[in-house]
Amino acid sequence: MAYIYIVRCSDDSLYTGITNDIEKRMKNHVGGSGASHAKYMRSHTPVEIMALWQTQEYKVAARLEYAIKKKLTRQGKLELILSPEKVHEFFPHLEGYEFVPVKDVSLSQLITNE
Repeated sequence: MAYIYIVRCSDDSLYTGITNDIEKRMKNHVGGSGASHAKYMRSHTPVEIMALWQTQEYKVAARLEYAIKKKLTRQGKLELILSPEKVHEFFPHLEGYEFVPVKDVSLSQLITNE
């Protein structure tokens, strides 16, 4: 299982990433530590999970992460966040892959194991 996520940071920027372990990754981002801690997060603390998808393979997750980062403007990311189930409309070249939106997951739930 792999996850693709978009988080809103303390400066209102949007960060897109992937992981096999969403709880561990968010704890690393918030805590500012760990081998998987993104350099960007050192000065951009995450405050909210805006969108989260799961897929079966990490390499498939990497394709969506790359597409979001390279093909969408901030406005495009905000539109995708509003309609996460429409990921294939935003990226038709990923039509053969399944990305399941994960709803109702908060950052605080993930970092406190609630």
